[in-house]
Amino acid sequence: MTKTEKEKLIDGYINEMKNRGYSKTTVRNVHYLLKNFMAHYKLPDKDNISDYLFNADVSKNTKITRSYILLAFAKYIKRKTGMNFDIGAPRLKKSKKMPVYLTKNELGKLLDVSRKNIRDFTILAFFIQTGLRIDELINLHTKNVDLQDRAIKVHGKGDKERIVPLSQDLVKILKTYLNGRSEGYLFMSQKGNPFSPSTIQKMVKKYAQEARLKKRVSPHKLRHTFATLALEAGVNPFTLKELLGHSSLNTTLIYTHITPEISRDAVKRVAEITKDVFEKK
Repeated sequence: MTKTEKEKLIDGYINEMKNRGYSKTTVRNVHYLLKNFMAHYKLPDKDNISDYLFNADVSKNTKITRSYILLAFAKYIKRKTGMNFDIGAPRLKKSKKMPVYLTKNELGKLLDVSRKNIRDFTILAFFIQTGLRIDELINLHTKNVDLQDRAIKVHGKGDKERIVPLSQDLVKILKTYLNGRSEGYLFMSQKGNPFSPSTIQKMVKKYAQEARLKKRVSPHKLRHTFATLALEAGVNPFTLKELLGHSSLNTTLIYTHITPEISRDAVKRVAEITKDVFEKK
């Protein structure tokens, strides 16, 4: 299959998505995924999809989502071209393991090695202090940022909007980074285009390696770190659900696992409440 033939099939599939009423964010993300996949593989057959997902440095749940997208695209190709190839998607189960998060010490090391590049430093600070999804961050415009009210308007999954507050520290970092700029994407290339998810993932991975962190760090893990730190700070799951843009509380509860710090604090609080019980009458 030639490059032109691939592009024609991708464009046709994307047009179908638009006609079915998918959100602009979803269409943009699917378009990027298909272009990236077809640039490396001839067809979205079972073996190629498996290889692509195996080498993707993303969460297990994201791999599941991508497998569904690629399977749907494979069915579209068969319907439009009549080509015969194996489209059996790999069976991936959602991970039940406790997600990895970074400690405060590890976050400090990550930020320290990125300070030489104000843009990259700001991106990392954004992930750590807002918990945004990677797609939400790369689609932010400067018009979505209100430095006066210290908040950003985020377009999340399903084109749902939410307001995410900004800390004073993050506002200060943003002012330095923007240096008066008030147009275009918040984070963009020299040509003024938004970054691709893979570019941001590679950037995060690079700084994690420079910081000599033993954990595999990604934007997804920084989002989880935000959720973990918020829970440790006493934020209730219902508030955290809104901050993260989850449609279900059950999704939020996956992030809010019990850390040693939370366990110790819980024991300490119960001890304070029951202190009188141990006193002699």
